[in-house]
Amino acid sequence: MYQLISTLFFSFVCASELSFISFNDSSNHTLAWNISCDIVGFFLTIAVNSKFFVTFWLTFHLFAFAVFSKDLRRLEPLYILTSFGIPLLFAWIPFVNNLYGIAGAWCWIKNWDCNKKLPLGFTEQYLFLYIPGLLLLFLDLLMIIITVSVLMYQSYCSSSKAQEECDPLLQRQVEKQKKAFKEILPLILYPIIFIILFLPSAIHRIYGVIEPGDTRFFLFVLHASTGSSWGLFVGIAIAIHICVLKCCRIPLQLNTQNEPSGANNNQTNNDPVYTTETIASTNARTYYAPRESEVSLLFADTGPQ
Repeated sequence: MYQLISTLFFSFVCASELSFISFNDSSNHTLAWNISCDIVGFFLTIAVNSKFFVTFWLTFHLFAFAVFSKDLRRLEPLYILTSFGIPLLFAWIPFVNNLYGIAGAWCWIKNWDCNKKLPLGFTEQYLFLYIPGLLLLFLDLLMIIITVSVLMYQSYCSSSKAQEECDPLLQRQVEKQKKAFKEILPLILYPIIFIILFLPSAIHRIYGVIEPGDTRFFLFVLHASTGSSWGLFVGIAIAIHICVLKCCRIPLQLNTQNEPSGANNNQTNNDPVYTTETIASTNARTYYAPRESEVSLLFADTGPQ
């Protein structure tokens, strides 16, 4: 849910940026336009960093669950606090030196003022976005590779072992792992989509640093279109995720419907899962219930001679 909220918030801010696109100097605009541009740049700093943190925590949560079998849902308040709280701590800093405004063609932290280079603007751009963003993206990519590799390896090893030993309990464990793999794998799509859609923005910004006076229109259009369409792609990923979950539940429901519904008293005993090994492992105790004929014979033997 937080992934969706952060994505929609970022897409809304990027869509708002489109109305402020301008290649002219900010001195040619009205005061209200400049103030609005500063506010949009402020929210853009919050939105993009919140997206970075939410994606990182989602990837970390899946990584801990898949690799170390740790359920970290109790850390959800920490996820929320850091994802939306940390960006608020530094997003206001560019207001101190009036660095929010037209940065290139849209509103963000300014690094040029007319023909004057602003070193502080470059520094804040890297401190507030590029360095932490690229670091979090690298960690996301690393954890995604490890998570998918571990899940595939566990599924392969468990299925091979179950086929060799033909153990019903092990086969059930394999089915559980396959189901968990099918449920976790769609969640990996969210950080992957984020990484793919952020690449045009990163390439455009890096190119702008290398060639400050040269602006490639193709990179600009690609940057603007991918930034505002994050919500669309995440919505598609959520729809795919829901379809996958429903497809995973359908075979389970079909299996339960095909099972015989007759009330057989010996059904539990005929189940091959309940073997002598499983009964011994549960420390179960058996009690002998004598038959009615044996009870009558017992009383006949102990009666008066």
